[in-house]
Amino acid sequence: MKFVKQCIMGVMIVLLTISITKAQVSSYKFDVNQSTYQALSNPTILFSGYFYNQITGAIQIPSFKYNGKYYDSLYVVSNGFISFGPFEPENTYYPLSQYSFDEGIIAAFGNGLVSQGSGNPQIAYKMQGNELVFEWQDMRRFNTASTEKVNFQIRLDYSDYSVKIVYGVMTPASYNYNTQQVGIRGNNYNDYLNLEIDGTNNWNTPRIGKSNKAISYFNSDKSTVFPQSGLSYIFTPSNVKVNCIAETNNPFDIEHFGPTNNITAIAEDGNYLWVGSPGGLLKRHKATGQIVAKYDVSNGLPRNKVVSVVIDNKGNVWVACGIALAMYDGTSWTVYNEANTHGKLDRDIGSLIVDWNGNLWVASYWSGRIVKYDGKNWTVFNSANNGICSGRIHDIEIDAYNNMWIAGSEGYTVYDGKDWKCYDTLNSGIADNYVSDIFFQNDTVWFATSGGLSYFTGTSWGKYTAANSGLHSNGLNSVVSTPDGNLWIGSWGYGLYKFDRTNWTNYNFQNSKLSDNVIGPMLVDGQGRLWLGTYNGLFKYYHGDFSPYIQNKEIAGSWVVDILPDKNGALWFITHEGISKYVNGQWETFKLGLWYGSAEFENDSLLLIIDGEGVLNFSINTQQRWWSKLGNQLILDIKKDNSGKIWFTFDGEGVKVYDPSSQSFTTYNTSNSNLPHDKVRGVDVDNSGNIWFATNAGVAKFDGST
Repeated sequence: MKFVKQCIMGVMIVLLTISITKAQVSSYKFDVNQSTYQALSNPTILFSGYFYNQITGAIQIPSFKYNGKYYDSLYVVSNGFISFGPFEPENTYYPLSQYSFDEGIIAAFGNGLVSQGSGNPQIAYKMQGNELVFEWQDMRRFNTASTEKVNFQIRLDYSDYSVKIVYGVMTPASYNYNTQQVGIRGNNYNDYLNLEIDGTNNWNTPRIGKSNKAISYFNSDKSTVFPQSGLSYIFTPSNVKVNCIAETNNPFDIEHFGPTNNITAIAEDGNYLWVGSPGGLLKRHKATGQIVAKYDVSNGLPRNKVVSVVIDNKGNVWVACGIALAMYDGTSWTVYNEANTHGKLDRDIGSLIVDWNGNLWVASYWSGRIVKYDGKNWTVFNSANNGICSGRIHDIEIDAYNNMWIAGSEGYTVYDGKDWKCYDTLNSGIADNYVSDIFFQNDTVWFATSGGLSYFTGTSWGKYTAANSGLHSNGLNSVVSTPDGNLWIGSWGYGLYKFDRTNWTNYNFQNSKLSDNVIGPMLVDGQGRLWLGTYNGLFKYYHGDFSPYIQNKEIAGSWVVDILPDKNGALWFITHEGISKYVNGQWETFKLGLWYGSAEFENDSLLLIIDGEGVLNFSINTQQRWWSKLGNQLILDIKKDNSGKIWFTFDGEGVKVYDPSSQSFTTYNTSNSNLPHDKVRGVDVDNSGNIWFATNAGVAKFDGST
C-alpha cells in the first residue's frame, strides 16, 4: 500500500506545556424547551422491520467533539442510545451510572425498546444542516400493546458540539417498567448527568440528577408517562480554559495557532499561512506570526466551520465549509453551493485538492461524489457513472505522478487521468481490516486480526482461521516467534496458541498455569524465553512450563499492557498500576499513580503513553519525569524505528513521528498522505526498516519515502 510523504513548509511551532483540566459531562449546560420535530427524509436505514437488542458496527462520522475528545465514529443501539467509545457497547440498556466500559453515551430513552408495532418502525440517520441526526421511529416498549409509539432523535450539532434529544410522537399504551436513566455519560460510570422529573411527574421541566438511583421514568399515571411530543433536551459543552506555560526544554508538546486550538485545515501561500478551524479562517504571516486577516460568516464565509483549504494555480484561496464552497480572489469572496451549481455541489463538502493541470477537485463526505471544476464547468464523478468505490469519501490526494487517490468507507480509488479503479479488502489477502498486531519472521509478515491469522510473503497471502486451523476463534491479539521457529499467537478469550507450521497447541487457564484467557503483549528475550502479559498477570514460558509473577511482590500490577527490553538487557513490564524492571533475576518497581499504556525507549528515557491522553518521559537514571500532550485524540501505540525516530499512533489523528535530532514532529494522516485511515491502532518495524501500521482500513507500509 503506497504511503506518500507530504510536507507542509514553514509551519511555526510554539513549544508549550499544558495544565490540563479533564473534561467532565457535569460541566455541560442543560436546557429544556419546545422544538419542532422534523422526521428525516430519505435517510440511511440502520434497522427496519422487526428487531430488538440490535447494535450497529462502528459508523464513521465527521469528527465530533464530545466531553473534551474528538470522535470519528460511534455505535447506535436500538434500545435508545449511542456510544462514542472505542469499544462496542452492550446491546442491552445499561444505566448511565452502572459500571461498564461504555464511554461517551447519550441515552434518549430509559427502557428496552422493540420495533414490532404499528407504523413503519426503523432506526436511521442523516446529516441535516449542521446536525447529524439519529432517529428512532415507531418503536415501543417491551411488553406493551402494539399501538404504542415512541419516536425520538439524538442530534449532534456541529456548530457548537451540543447534543440534543428531541421527542416526536409519544403515545403510551400501558404502564410497565419504571427504571433506567436518560441523559449523558462521559468516560466512566462516575461521570454522568441524568434527567429527573419534578415532583408533579411533569417532563416539561426535568432537572439534572447525579445519584446512583435510576430515575422514575415511567409512572402509573399514564398521562404523564412519556415526555411530550416536541420536547427538546439540550446539553451544551462549557468553555474549559487551558493554561499554557512557556517551556523550552520539552520537545513533546502541541502546536497552537489559529482562531481556536482545533486546527482543521492549513495551506501555504508564499509568505503566508491560511489556517482554518471551527471558528473561521486566519491569514497569518509565517515569519512574524502576525495575523493579517480574519474571515468568518460576518465577512465572506458561508459558515464558520472550515473543513479544508487549498490554493489554486492562480492564487485563489478555496475554502470548504461543509454546506458550501467559498473562493477568495484577493479582493472579494464568491460562494458556490448546491443552488448556484445546479446540484453539482451538495451540502457535505469535505476535502479539496488542486491537480497539476490547475483543476479543483471537491470531495463530498456522505454522498460519495467527486466534483471537478476546470474554471468554467462542474463535472460530477461517482460510483454510478465511474469506477469510484461506493460509500462515503474521507479524503483525496494527488501523488507524485499526478494520480488521484480517494479514500472511502468501502475502499480506496485511484484515478490516473483516464480510468478509475476501486480497491478494497477483497483485493488483498488480509483476513480482516481490524489488525491487532504485526510480526516479522524472516521474509514473512504475520498479522493478528479479528478475522484470524494472516501472512504475506511479499508475493502471496495466506490465512488461518477457526475454519481451517486449530484456532477456536478468529479474534487474535498478538503474535511472536521463538528461536525454534514456532509461532505463538495470543487470542481474545481462548488463551495462547503454539503453531509449528503443522500442529496447533492451545494453552488456557483450564489446562495450564495461565490465569487468564485474554493474552495481550508478548516478547521473546535473548535467552529464548517467552514472556506474555494478560489481563490477570505476567507469565514466562520456558522449557515447556509457565511461571507466574505476583502483583506487588514482583510485578507492579496484574494487567500487563506492554513489554520491552532496554539496551542493557533489562526487561521492562508496563502495567496499569506501575512499571516493573527485571534484570538478572532481580525486580524493581516504580509506581507513579498513573494509568499506563504502551511504551518505548528514547536514549535513557522511557516514554510512556498515559491514559491515552499524553506521553510521560521517565528518566530511568534520575527518575525525573515530565508529561506532554501530543494531540486531541487518544494515543494508541508507540515505536522507535531503526533511525531513532519515535512513531506515535492515534485514535483518529493518524500518526506523528518525532525526530530527536531536530526535536520536531511530522504528522501523517489521510489528509496529507495515503495512510488508509486516521485511526491507527498499532505500529511496528521490520528487519529492513519498513514501518507497518495497523489501521481501521487495513495495513499500510511506509519505507521512509513512500
